[in-house]
Amino acid sequence: MDDKIWARSLRKTELHAHLNGSISLNDLRELAAKRGAHFPAESEIQLPGSPGFTIDDCFTLFSSTIYSIVQDAEALQFVVGRVLAAFETDGCTYLELRTTPRETALMSRRKYVDAVVQAVESYRNNDGVIDGSTKMTVRLLFSVDRRHNIETANDVVDLAIAYNFLHPDLVVGVDVCGNPLAGGIRHLVPALTRVKETNCSPPLKLVIHFAEVATLPEEGELETILLLQPDRLGHCTFVPEKLMDVICQRGIPMEICLSSNVLGGTVSEFEKHHLVHLWHERNYRNLVLCTDDRGIFCSELSDEYLIAQKVLGLSRLE
Repeated sequence: MDDKIWARSLRKTELHAHLNGSISLNDLRELAAKRGAHFPAESEIQLPGSPGFTIDDCFTLFSSTIYSIVQDAEALQFVVGRVLAAFETDGCTYLELRTTPRETALMSRRKYVDAVVQAVESYRNNDGVIDGSTKMTVRLLFSVDRRHNIETANDVVDLAIAYNFLHPDLVVGVDVCGNPLAGGIRHLVPALTRVKETNCSPPLKLVIHFAEVATLPEEGELETILLLQPDRLGHCTFVPEKLMDVICQRGIPMEICLSSNVLGGTVSEFEKHHLVHLWHERNYRNLVLCTDDRGIFCSELSDEYLIAQKVLGLSRLE
């Protein structure tokens, strides 16, 4: 069996996928054409893998290209539909999609959330997109951006709590994301503490992007994050060995984003990715392969499985 066909046939779980970063550039171009919005030519966009591309450029893609087109509920629901279809087609059976409730000239944060929830419910009611049968379970995480002030962060947490009550089988947690070079998260701790302390059923999960870059703008950030008792950690690219000891002892799951790290310029090559060290040297298995932004990095979850198989030297059975 062809490698790609085999990888797609696997039942896969995706736990680290940003909604707006998961829309393909072709789908985004189609959306822009429908809305009469400008979409830059490829020559005008610095894409992952191009010389000098950095993690800063990833966030520029969001702000200058994606967010400028996805401004209202209709556009947002188009994105949700295309992203869900893409993951299901790739053989994903459980998807946690994370998104930052954005306020635009045409949407409040609550309207943003309503649009996303309605799009997912529509997907569920239409029994998925393949052969008339639902093959993928979908859950949502609401993201707090580290650039948020405490008032906005509290608004996002309030939305997560409220929509967990309304849709307990859909809204399952809060993510902390954003450009790691833009500032620390200590000012957000009061809001993030509420995630774990709120009496939700099931309890809300707290997942946090962790050690994405070598030098963080706020001293002690990693220790602060671990004190929040996160349920999962994303990336974990530059974790000091002493803190990695703590993570492994606690058994905290790590979300591994191979293509994102290499194409985003935080890891030089797949063979030097920290996944190799965690797997072979630490014998740590509480790891999950993820895409991060499948649209930006042009990598499906099945591609991540094939890359991991190669760099870890695993057979298909393993």
